[in-house]
Amino acid sequence: MSNRSKLATGTLGDLAHRLEIPVAAVTKSSPRLPPDEDPKLPEMTLTIIGGRIVGSCDEALGACAARLARASSLDLLRVSFERQPGGIDRFLSARQFVDVADQEVSAAIVRYFEQCRVS
Repeated sequence: MSNRSKLATGTLGDLAHRLEIPVAAVTKSSPRLPPDEDPKLPEMTLTIIGGRIVGSCDEALGACAARLARASSLDLLRVSFERQPGGIDRFLSARQFVDVADQEVSAAIVRYFEQCRVS
């Protein structure tokens, strides 16, 4: 059985690390624990559209997510952080696909494209 730990990887994970955003260690092990026994930390997922944070969030996490979106030149980005109890929250993952089923996100996308059309 192997058990290895590394930083969250991928282009956006590497970029987050270079931007000095704390990055979560990803542990791969075998066999997996049953879902009810898997000790997962809570996550916070933020959506950035056109450089703006959609919804309410922790100010520091919002700044990290917006910085990552700017540095990656992405106008739509969904960023997840691992919440650390009493500690520093860490970057977990980022995706270019946002949740368009979320009404607040879809409304922000419409506003973003309306602003692009006017500019």
